Amino acid sequence: MKIVLVFSLSILAAVVKTEITPEQHQEMMDISQACLAETGATHDMVMKALAGNFSDDPKFKEQLVCVGKGAGFLDEEGKYIREELKKKIMVLVDDEAKADGIIEKCADEKATPQETAFESTKCFFKEMREI
Repeated sequence: MKIVLVFSLSILAAVVKTEITPEQHQEMMDISQACLAETGATHDMVMKALAGNFSDDPKFKEQLVCVGKGAGFLDEEGKYIREELKKKIMVLVDDEAKADGIIEKCADEKATPQETAFESTKCFFKEMREI
């Protein structure tokens, strides 16, 4: 099924259209819903991000960190687990060299986990749209 998948890749999060299984879709929906309840971010913030409009609100940045941790590509300190991040990207990009390039370019740690997730997500969004 075609869906828009949000990765808090800094996660990952990136935002792309791709084929994923119903189970993968449900897992991401469950993680996102749990994180919305935990962080206080809004559904509107997430929907705007799907269109490339990323809210600078601290709650949205916390949402990105929460989703990254829930999806397993951010550790408890908010640092990328590059092997797990690569697995997530490889679901979307069937080219290991491209996946490595995206990670190298986008998974850059910032001063806080929230800024890392926010800036990386914007980068992943841009890079994945260009593929």
